[in-house]
Amino acid sequence: MVGNGSFDVNASSVGVDLDDDGTPDSELVSNYQKDFDTRFESPLSIAAGAAYRFKLSAVLVSAVWFDRVDEFAVMNPANFRGQTIGETFEPSVRAQFKSVFNWGVGLEHTFSKKLGFYGSYRLDRSAFDPDAGLPIRIHSGEFG
Repeated sequence: MVGNGSFDVNASSVGVDLDDDGTPDSELVSNYQKDFDTRFESPLSIAAGAAYRFKLSAVLVSAVWFDRVDEFAVMNPANFRGQTIGETFEPSVRAQFKSVFNWGVGLEHTFSKKLGFYGSYRLDRSAFDPDAGLPIRIHSGEFG
């Protein structure tokens, strides 16, 4: 457990043929729940950094690796019924992350006591996995 959370969903459709029967449908699904346990899984991570200094310059490097995290439940809200369609929804907020490797390099040079230069580049890829859907997904009946 890492804290508590709330769940809020509002989905509506007016005049759209959702079930392909030729008749426009109007539906409302709304639910709010609060104060239940949440959970988050952090990946195994390894980081390193180094600097090499010359007389007036320096080169700095860093790297960090994050392991993948398999799909897990962040929170499990209670089931609820849609207001207009009566269907029962079983919400589950889930997350999963892919492995990433990020790095950076920096250069600095001192021209005088009052003037210096510093430049850097970093690669900061996200653990978001587009093949898995959103980082946090809501699975619920026919929407989500």
